[in-house]
Amino acid sequence: MYTLAANGDDFEKECDGLFLRREFPHYEVFWRTFVVPLTNRDETPPTINFKDSAPTGDVCIAQLHYTVLRHLHVAYLVKRHTPWQTLGVRALHALGVGIGGLCSAWDVADELQARFSKHFVPSPGSVFTGGLEARKGWRRRKNPDPTPPSGPRKYRNHLTHGLISPSLVDNGGRQMVPKMGCEEGYFDWRTVTGGGAMLEDFDFPSTILEECWAQVLGYLRESWEKHLDAHI
Repeated sequence: MYTLAANGDDFEKECDGLFLRREFPHYEVFWRTFVVPLTNRDETPPTINFKDSAPTGDVCIAQLHYTVLRHLHVAYLVKRHTPWQTLGVRALHALGVGIGGLCSAWDVADELQARFSKHFVPSPGSVFTGGLEARKGWRRRKNPDPTPPSGPRKYRNHLTHGLISPSLVDNGGRQMVPKMGCEEGYFDWRTVTGGGAMLEDFDFPSTILEECWAQVLGYLRESWEKHLDAHI
């Protein structure tokens, strides 16, 4: 039986040990059942490259599957290796990179599900295009199951496209920023500089990223289980 640890590429082997095996084992199930048969791993000598005869639509899905992992890896590295206590106000930028990776993984995952379920059917001449249309169509479904977590995406949008959030400094000199769901109350920085901030509305950037990681990974696990692994 093929496994990521033995038969994945170097990147997949690394991620398998870092977090996939423990937090997202569904990735390997889909990889083994759907992705591996598209590759030359059964040839002599075996390679990880896609077969020339593999259907283009299936190759697109397999590449999206791998892309989800690449984005998760970015978020994991920020979560695991950022020296949060020494960054000061720059911790907010690291948080933006981490949440950005998670939301990118989520975007790609929704496109993948749309294509795999045939909810989105690309035009024959442009199999690899139409990602935005696929994502939007997938998200317009009635009563989506599982329900996507809205907090990380809204928070990412505020960090990336809007005003930078203000911060507080705790007694230990550590930066604290508005929690998910509280950020809109602090767009006017005077709510902090004027002494009107409520401490319970703030948390450490590392804690917020951990919360976003848990929400997005939970969504991915449920999505793979219900819409991918159960149908291959």
